[in-house]
Amino acid sequence: MTSPRKAAPLFIAAILFSGCGKSCAPFANRLSKTSSIPFSDLSADQQSLFNTYQPDENPRKVWDSLRDVSKQVEFAAGTRALAEACGLPKCVNSLKDIYGDLGESAPSVDQFNVEVFWTPATLGVKDLDGWGDHIAVLHNHQFGYQENRDGSPFLGLVVLFDDKHSPDKIHGQFHIGFRSWFAHYDRVNGNIGDYFNYECYCEWYGSFDAFNPISGSSPVALSSLDTKQGTEAAKTDLIDSVEDFLEAWYVRRNYTQFRTYIARENGFVAEARANKLGISPDLLIAGLFQEAFVPVPNQQAQIAAGLVDFIYSPPVSTRLHEIQPILDRTEQGNRLFSVFTKDQFPAGSVLPRTRPRDDAALFLFRVQQKYDLRVVIYVTKPHVGLVQETAVTYWIKQKDGAWKLAAYEGTDW
Repeated sequence: MTSPRKAAPLFIAAILFSGCGKSCAPFANRLSKTSSIPFSDLSADQQSLFNTYQPDENPRKVWDSLRDVSKQVEFAAGTRALAEACGLPKCVNSLKDIYGDLGESAPSVDQFNVEVFWTPATLGVKDLDGWGDHIAVLHNHQFGYQENRDGSPFLGLVVLFDDKHSPDKIHGQFHIGFRSWFAHYDRVNGNIGDYFNYECYCEWYGSFDAFNPISGSSPVALSSLDTKQGTEAAKTDLIDSVEDFLEAWYVRRNYTQFRTYIARENGFVAEARANKLGISPDLLIAGLFQEAFVPVPNQQAQIAAGLVDFIYSPPVSTRLHEIQPILDRTEQGNRLFSVFTKDQFPAGSVLPRTRPRDDAALFLFRVQQKYDLRVVIYVTKPHVGLVQETAVTYWIKQKDGAWKLAAYEGTDW
């Protein structure tokens, strides 16, 4: 095994993000504290639904006793958005549980969502304007639909249903996605109470008069390992390109080689232009590389010798069927990553179906029209020093025939 490359940072940029960027900032750590929401601020339908949570108790006392204020925010704001989509009495049979902020150690997919029993009528959200199928990867034995807010597959309401359910009551959950720019999944991206996310929420669904999120933006140091791009990799075989890119990133941790697989036309250039952050695309790419890694206690870390120790590719499914990859890479009997054409996915699920308002989605909309594009999906493993996420990556064939990465989206799918 080649030892990880040790490179001294050439410089460090401390960045303080502000405002609503719909992700709502690519690399900012936000420390959120929220004020509570009075029970009286809930609508009659919201109060009735909350009464099904602990039906033998006084709902006002139950509400006020929620120690995790983020639960109040997730329920109040989440159900308001849901009511806008389909109406609470029509869509929700009863409330099972509310999941707020469980901390950094808890899996992201288990945080910031509301667990409910749906009525069969909720399945009709798939026919609402702009809505589409949600790709299920980490949500085992579930299917769902997504709002595609502002035309982006990664923004807005997501409703999930158990594959197997009774005809009159369907178990599932819903949450709201706030991430858009091409970076890594983080639990804050589903946190409605985050100051920056709440700005987006108010733009989409309205505000609560009594709710005032308080968020401290923590400057994040993004160190450039070496922003000088080396000789470009020029592999015309897509599988070889993807494998070499991922090995350079996760196994060898070689930024110079990683950088050679970024397309000339990429989402980071579009991001820097759209948000006017005063940060170069090269620095954003360096940030993508570094932010994939998290410290792991020695007792939890396994000895990793190859790509198979870092990633895997589970089935990718919609409600109706499993989507079969056109290509994949398998090692030791394990599928590492899967390659799909854009036409294999339901419209709006991984690429915008029409010209979107969201800047990141607009980049994807344009690039799919201009280039031969493939979607490559994999999941990073836990306890190996990586952010655990489903990676939806977009690879394009350049004019020179080489396959390069145009965009990367880390999600909790």
